[in-house]
Amino acid sequence: MTSPRSARFEWTPQFGDEGSYPLQVIVTDGRGPSYEAPMLVTITHGNRPPVADAGGRYCNGVGGTYFDGSNSHDPEGDPLTFHWEFGDGEAADVMTVQHWYPEMRDYTATLTVSDATHTSTSTAAVTPCYPSAAEGIEAIPSGILRLEERVPHFRFRIRFSGTGASGWNPDWSAFTLHRLSTPTVPGHSEHAPAADALASAWADPNKAAGELELAFRLEDLRLLFGDLPAGLTETRLRLKGRGKDGTAFEIELTLPVDAGRRPLEIGVAPNPFNPIGTISFRTTRPGRARVTVHDPSGRRVAILLEERSLPAGYHDVLFDTRSTRGRSVPSGVYFVKISAAEGESRGRFIVLK
Repeated sequence: MTSPRSARFEWTPQFGDEGSYPLQVIVTDGRGPSYEAPMLVTITHGNRPPVADAGGRYCNGVGGTYFDGSNSHDPEGDPLTFHWEFGDGEAADVMTVQHWYPEMRDYTATLTVSDATHTSTSTAAVTPCYPSAAEGIEAIPSGILRLEERVPHFRFRIRFSGTGASGWNPDWSAFTLHRLSTPTVPGHSEHAPAADALASAWADPNKAAGELELAFRLEDLRLLFGDLPAGLTETRLRLKGRGKDGTAFEIELTLPVDAGRRPLEIGVAPNPFNPIGTISFRTTRPGRARVTVHDPSGRRVAILLEERSLPAGYHDVLFDTRSTRGRSVPSGVYFVKISAAEGESRGRFIVLK
C-alpha cells in the first residue's frame, strides 16, 4: 500500500509458510537516484490451540458412565494432557475413564485438553438412563461350539426387541463372555477360568433393526473352556455388553461346548506326513510339557516341544520331518510321546516322501 509520502507492505503468512524470505525495498521519487534496502523476513513455526472433544451425550446409569475424549486432537500433532471434571466435584486426568455418579440426575461434564502452551475445553451433557438389564435382549449362538474345529471365530447373534432397539449404538470393545462355574455339590462350585473372552470381530448380517452379530476368536474360547471333559458339556455363560452412551446389559445363557478329544489324546494331520504335519493335543492343567518323536527302535529323533509351564488348552506342534540335527528323516512309521501334568500318552504316524 502506497501514498505520496509513505508505503506499507502487508503479508499474512499461513501455517506451512515457515521459512526465511529475502525482500528488497527500493525507494525513488522518479527524478533522482533510487535507494535500495535489503531485508530478510523469517516466519517461525506457530502453535495453534488444541481441539477438545468431550463426546456425548452420556448416560448416567447403574453401570457407570464411560467418558471418551479420544476425538480431541492437536493441529500440530503435539502431545496432549487431559483433565475431566464430571460436574459432581470429582475429576480425572486421563483420556478415557469410567465414572460413577452419586445421583441419577443431569450433570455437565467438562474436558480440558492442553499442549505445551494452549488449552481448550469442551462440555458434554450427562442425562439419567435406566437400562432394563436383560429385558428384551436375546443371544443366539451359531450352533454347538466345537473346540477342535479349525475355524477362526464362533459367532453369536444378539437380538434387541425392547424399546429403542433400532437406535442402540454398540461399543464393540465392551462385549465379553464370562464362564460361570457350575454347582456340583451344595455350597461348592467347579473351577472356572477367570479370564473372559472379548469380542474380536462383528458384523450386521442383514442390517436388520435391533440385531448385531458378535464373533469371538476360537483361540480365546479354547482358553476359556480348555479344562472341560471330553465330549459335550452344557456350559453356563454371562454375556456383557454396553452401548456408546454407557447403557450396559448382562444376560446369562447356556452354550453346548464340544471339547473334543480327551486330555493328552493325540491327533495327527495329515497322516501320512509329506513332508510336514501337525501333532495336536489338549491339556487341562498347566505344567511342564514335552513332545518327542521316536523311530521304531525307540531312538529319539526330535524334540518338538519343551516347556516348563505350558498353559492348559489346545496345542498344535509342527513336525517338518527333520531330526534335531536338521537331517531329513526317511519314510516309515514313527511314534510321538507327550509328557504333561496329566501324565504321558503315545501315538503313531507315518512319514511318506
